[in-house]
Amino acid sequence: MKNKSKLKRLIYWQFGFMIPAVFASALSGVITHHKNSNNEYQLVNQAGEGLDPSTPTQPNDPNAPVANNNNGRADQAQEKPRQPANLATLKTDIDDKMSDTIGEFIQAIFLGKDNLIDQRIAAIQNQSDLSFEEKFNKTLYYSQIKAFFAKNQNEIKTNPSKFGLDIVYPYVLSANAEFNKGKIVFNNKTYENKIWGNTDTTNYKKEVTGEGNSITPNADPQKAKVQNTTSDEEGKNVLKTYFNALKQSATSIFLNDSDLPGVGKDYDINGRVTDTNDAGVFSNPPKNFNSWDDYIISKIRPRFIDFDLEQNKDPAEQDQQNQQNNQAVENLFTTNCSSWR
Repeated sequence: MKNKSKLKRLIYWQFGFMIPAVFASALSGVITHHKNSNNEYQLVNQAGEGLDPSTPTQPNDPNAPVANNNNGRADQAQEKPRQPANLATLKTDIDDKMSDTIGEFIQAIFLGKDNLIDQRIAAIQNQSDLSFEEKFNKTLYYSQIKAFFAKNQNEIKTNPSKFGLDIVYPYVLSANAEFNKGKIVFNNKTYENKIWGNTDTTNYKKEVTGEGNSITPNADPQKAKVQNTTSDEEGKNVLKTYFNALKQSATSIFLNDSDLPGVGKDYDINGRVTDTNDAGVFSNPPKNFNSWDDYIISKIRPRFIDFDLEQNKDPAEQDQQNQQNNQAVENLFTTNCSSWR
């Protein structure tokens, strides 16, 4: 008990009033928790053994200057120059991985074991609130989507844009030493601080078309063009991040219930299998479309472009924002700790 009293006075003298949770975290490197034979927790601190009982127990003067032990590390991290990736290597890496990554996505969502679309089709049969016609419409449409990816998967892997999967952003990072930056308006949405390149596959001119859609560089010439400083790590992770996000958005992009055509209204059931129908259902394509494929592509494309623009971020700007957020959290933590002294 005597040693415990010494230790308590030492800690109180050194650290003043502390929030228990903060105190435990700050001393995690020098405090060891273990149970003795009486199931009590003890603090292991050699400095407390020889503490003079006459040592005063007054805490530190709250007005005394506090030493800054960070040594400017946060500022140094912000000022540290970025190391751009080798664009030729990055381009080769993305080009080589794109086809396989698309294939893995198709298997996970549409064709592989336990894929999403089979789960959705099975769930329809258990929805007691749906009428027979509603179940038929959903089952037919989801089956058509599955057939669409089954018969076109090889070509989608090599030419995804032909089938409504307009993948642009990863190529913006890998094919341009300099970005254009500005505002893109598409599908009644405004996207600020977006980047694009100068090649046909990276300038968004084929994707962002039609009335009301536009691509506008920043009005400030110094901000309208920025250097591509994407790092090796950021470049290597771009496809993984992009397609993980695509999986999370698969339902809203590919299986959106607002796309469901109505039997007898938008399409008719007939007594023959059409050449373009691989879903095992006797039906004509929706009205004003030559095939079910054309109908599906028309629904996928605008949502996929929206998705791509949402993913579109300058890695340097994103990195700076992350550093600022981390610094804000650190400042808040420091302020809260100081208020308890």
